[in-house]
Amino acid sequence: MNTKHERAPIRKGSLENEVILAVVILYAVISTALLLIHHLQPADAVTITSSTSPSHDPFDNAPAGKLVPAEETP
Repeated sequence: MNTKHERAPIRKGSLENEVILAVVILYAVISTALLLIHHLQPADAVTITSSTSPSHDPFDNAPAGKLVPAEETP
């Protein structure tokens, strides 16, 4: 007597699909937030850095709305 019981089909990849969907939604939320920050920032906002790198000197204490390259600073 060989009686086999039918098993319910196993849903494959449901956790994987949930994780992929969560990552895509998180990416969309972060991208939207960064785009909003970028576009809502005033046009004359001064870019200031706390970096001590010489290449960032033009951004340090620049006049409002103007970035002066290091060679042209008086």
